[in-house]
Amino acid sequence: MLVRRSWQLEKERGEGFEAGSAPVVRFALALLEQRLMAVLTPPWPHGDPPHVAVFGGTNSGKSTLLNVLLGRPAAGMSFRARFSQHPEAHAAPQLGVSFLELFPSRFAGYARYHNQLPPRQTDDDLRQHGYRPAIALHTLATDAGPGVVAPAAAGAVYWDAPDFSTEEAQAYMPAVLDAIGMADLVLLAVTKENYADHRGAVLRAMVAESGVALRIIANKLEDGSRLIDDIRGKLGAATDHAPIPPIDILPHVAGDNELTRLQLLLANPAGAQLRQVVAEEVSQPLALKRRAAIGAADYLIRHRHEILAPLESDARLAAEWHRLVDRGAERDLFQRYRSDYLDSQEYADFNLTVVQLLDLLELPLLGGLISGTALIIRTPFLWAMGGLRSLLGGGNPEVPRPPEEEVVFAAYQRWLETLKDEVQQRLQASGAPAWAGVLRQLDSVKFLSKLEDQLAKSFLHYRERMKELIAARARVLWAYVEERPTLRITLQTVKAGVDVSATVAVIKTLGLDVTDWIVASLAAPTLRLFLEALGETFMEQQKEALKQEQLAALRAIFETEMLVPFRELMKPEFAAADLRRFDADLAEIRRAVELVG
Repeated sequence: MLVRRSWQLEKERGEGFEAGSAPVVRFALALLEQRLMAVLTPPWPHGDPPHVAVFGGTNSGKSTLLNVLLGRPAAGMSFRARFSQHPEAHAAPQLGVSFLELFPSRFAGYARYHNQLPPRQTDDDLRQHGYRPAIALHTLATDAGPGVVAPAAAGAVYWDAPDFSTEEAQAYMPAVLDAIGMADLVLLAVTKENYADHRGAVLRAMVAESGVALRIIANKLEDGSRLIDDIRGKLGAATDHAPIPPIDILPHVAGDNELTRLQLLLANPAGAQLRQVVAEEVSQPLALKRRAAIGAADYLIRHRHEILAPLESDARLAAEWHRLVDRGAERDLFQRYRSDYLDSQEYADFNLTVVQLLDLLELPLLGGLISGTALIIRTPFLWAMGGLRSLLGGGNPEVPRPPEEEVVFAAYQRWLETLKDEVQQRLQASGAPAWAGVLRQLDSVKFLSKLEDQLAKSFLHYRERMKELIAARARVLWAYVEERPTLRITLQTVKAGVDVSATVAVIKTLGLDVTDWIVASLAAPTLRLFLEALGETFMEQQKEALKQEQLAALRAIFETEMLVPFRELMKPEFAAADLRRFDADLAEIRRAVELVG
């Protein structure tokens, strides 16, 4: 899923819930998995009860508020910071747990505890090992004892979201957002101590913009407090996409124990009114769910660029890396190959082309006898020496690489070192983890050994292709000669002389001729004197044509066998088409929600 991968990239870069920003990407993921994906599941909406989520900062009185709605002291309370670390659901027995089992995307990957609290993690544990996601599902007892009343709406599921206001609590911020993202009605608890909290304000604005029904509960206020006006002024502002949220009051009460305080709140007009408000909100569950789902889709559509920004950034980095690979290959590999080999004095492939032409100039009987004698003399030594020489020269250090091979391997080393330097510069400038990952690979002995093996294979494949190109170019030369009978007879005579010279050379060197380069050096200059005298322009054209074909062959093979593995060190996971599909999918979901009911 694009949104989940976008959030993972955001996490890798350490872009958490910082001051002045909202966790938009993670909230978008919560809206998708907890709310919108449920819309696409057949039991929705009738198999999904209304969900009421209570959230707030540390000591904001969330548990007291939840107990008022439940009509019993079911939610645990503590003055201890971060006492609540996991979402906890409270539901009537008839609801069971099907509201989760029927919708697999909800709280996927969370450990589930029934009628018991998940293990609490210490701050050190959170820092060292991260948050271990878990939820608790509590079934309300039917015989809860005296002084207890029925829930405000018996058909609803009531969620207590974890605290969010401390630095340590950011470890389980995703659990807070998942609980809110599933809810059809959200209640934000604030007190006189924290109603102006910046994190709470950021979350409130984000939740309000998502279209879900939101109410603010001014909790623990003393009778006659004038703070309510200031709370309304600060929290009751509307935005372009978020209406003014209603603000309800839950007064402060004194009592010896939680049950006494709960009974006082239930008897207080403000407590009774709050229960009635919540009951009315969830009395039309289909309308409530449609509002939340449409609001979620609209929120994702409005923020799609922000939501996918980490992926878009990753795609830009991948595109930049691919440009570095291609630009470096062009400059350090292909251009250097052209200058250091094709245009150098060491260039010999056109001579080999002429050598192949010699075979086509074979004189009947005499030419075959001379060539056969040379072959018989040279073959045993070719077999013996061929087993000693490897492509990389590692098997026999005394046998140097041919000039072309030296140029290619040296160019590869320059290319690799340049890439490392450029990646290092970008890592220092941006600190992006993607560059660090590429640099680790470029420093990996395993990766580099694999590439060197691939380079050797690629060069062999290229030389196999060169055999075809040289043979084809020799046929072009032969066609040129064949059209000129006088020239052909002259060259065939030269060919016979060259064969005799080559045979003598082989005998004098005891047959230690391990390649055709000696034959090329003997035959090519002599033959080219005749050809250049009769057609120098033609010969230069053929030589340049072979160079162009040679460079194209090297490019083609190295493109697939060398450049592709380098590019894949950083692969883009996002394209423009993904954004179009994202928009289309959200629009389709929105239309489906509008048709429900």
